Amino acid sequence: MRSSLRNCLARLSIREVAAKSTMRCEMRHKPSRLLLRRAISDDNMRCLSSAAIEPEINVDSVSLKPSPSIDATKATPLKESPRRKISNVKISEVLKAKHTSHWVEPVLSHDATIREAIVVCIERKLSAMMVVDRSSTAKKREQKCVGMITSRDLLRMLATDIKEGKSPEDILNDRISKQMLPINQVIYGRPDETIGMCRAVMAKLGIKCLPILNDGRVEGILTSRDLSDFYFDPKDRGGKKNYLENVSERVGLTADTSMAEPPIFVRQQLAMKHAPLYINVGVEEFPHPFKTANGIGSSRRNFGPLDLSIDSDLSEDAHFATNVNLLDENGNLQNMLYMGVADGVGSWREYGVDPREFSHKLLADCEEILRDAQSLSGHAIPTDELLAQSYERTKNSNTIGSSTACVALFDSIHHQLHFSNIGDSGII
Repeated sequence: MRSSLRNCLARLSIREVAAKSTMRCEMRHKPSRLLLRRAISDDNMRCLSSAAIEPEINVDSVSLKPSPSIDATKATPLKESPRRKISNVKISEVLKAKHTSHWVEPVLSHDATIREAIVVCIERKLSAMMVVDRSSTAKKREQKCVGMITSRDLLRMLATDIKEGKSPEDILNDRISKQMLPINQVIYGRPDETIGMCRAVMAKLGIKCLPILNDGRVEGILTSRDLSDFYFDPKDRGGKKNYLENVSERVGLTADTSMAEPPIFVRQQLAMKHAPLYINVGVEEFPHPFKTANGIGSSRRNFGPLDLSIDSDLSEDAHFATNVNLLDENGNLQNMLYMGVADGVGSWREYGVDPREFSHKLLADCEEILRDAQSLSGHAIPTDELLAQSYERTKNSNTIGSSTACVALFDSIHHQLHFSNIGDSGII
């Protein structure tokens, strides 16, 4: 009986030692922070608040040692990863994201028609396309860029042809090379430029598409939509969840929806546009004060005791001012005032050429072109185009000489002055 009791006690003591050693091992390898509430009774009972403790293990017993309390207000905050402004992102990143999500080749052959251009623009969802020359004479490049055309250009071409009364078949079969933007006039960006810089360029110039040029090659065409899409995550731009949260409640207008009236300040501006503005035109022509039929004196002493020159026949200047009735951009007949001045180059006298002939013929042709347009009920002619047409007529008439020139158009309805000049003839 006694031996059985000893065996039971021995087993219990072994289990107790094993439990203690297991506890020590767990507390060594996996220390825990405990919150204890201890009560100490002296003469009076007092409670100590909870404290964080760390285990301190002895061989014979286990004791818990309180750790110093931590002040949350003095804790070091976690460092956040630096955030970039969207305006500082490189254009190369925008193009990479665009081409990764959806790649199409934004090119069109230079001999394509408007019909083909519209189909390519819609099927590929393009806002602009580079016009390329794939012929064998294209300077050893398979796709030499010769220009650029946008969806807005296509609409403008259609509107122009419709106003001119062309048939639908002739309109759609017209070549885009006639109306594309030449390559030497294309505004472009670079991959190392930022979104902010490209946005500023596009806003100042009023363009929505910007080819990105790198080492003489167009890597892609950046659009306003590309810049806005880059800001959003793909899941925020599509999907069922995005549709339910942002789109579903905005679909559909009621049957009684109407347009609001323009604000008061807009109506005031519109009223001013309908009130014509008039100008008075006067002309006075003076030759150089030291000019004679034999030349120009370099000074008063060189000119001599003669009276200062006032003979207008000695001047190489020419001028014109004429009112014509032409169609504006809306197809309405408007009275428009064209005027211009030209200054012939006097050094032609050394070659036996009268410098007045070229300047007078140039502006006389301007006036004749405007009269012809009025007789045909044509549209208003831009000033640069008027100068170019007049120069061709003057050149074809074999008139020798040269001159500076300035031609202006005054629009009394929109209160605008349009002008083009060559050389030092201009507007003050």
